[in-house]
Amino acid sequence: MKKLSLLIALFFPFQLNALDTFQLAEDAYKKADFAQSLKLYKQVAQTSSASTLYQSQLRIIASQHMLGQYLNAAKSAYSFDLPQEELWKARFLIYRISTARQVQSAYS
Repeated sequence: MKKLSLLIALFFPFQLNALDTFQLAEDAYKKADFAQSLKLYKQVAQTSSASTLYQSQLRIIASQHMLGQYLNAAKSAYSFDLPQEELWKARFLIYRISTARQVQSAYS
């Protein structure tokens, strides 16, 4: 029981920090500060749970796209593993298609 309590005590602050960072990233994204949101979403993606992880990964791709980093956005879209959940998988596939088309039109 002590080990479980210690594990929860050690993990919980990281979760709270990730949620705070996620909210800061969302605020920056809504204000169209895509450079700041990209930096924050990358931090969140390293320490978050599944739902915020997927949202952060999609926002990383969108932030890169909005900054004109089309090739980086496409690389990110293809580097993230596809989720098992159908709705999230569909979203990721749409982002992959969208970024690939943008790269093709921008660089060909």
